[in-house]
Amino acid sequence: METIINVDDVSFSYGTQTEQTLSHISLSVNKGDFIGIIGPSGAGKSTLAACLSGAVPHHYT
Repeated sequence: METIINVDDVSFSYGTQTEQTLSHISLSVNKGDFIGIIGPSGAGKSTLAACLSGAVPHHYT
């Protein structure tokens, strides 16, 4: 299958935050896949979406 998203070992923390919001995330999505990103509040779902969209690191530090 054709891979349309490939993320390998991505970590991110906001500003001077000592704890990482995302820690060593790896993900591959193939064309035609249907995925859901779920988890509790504060788990990093929106941060992951911001990374995938390219908003991180351009709009967040």
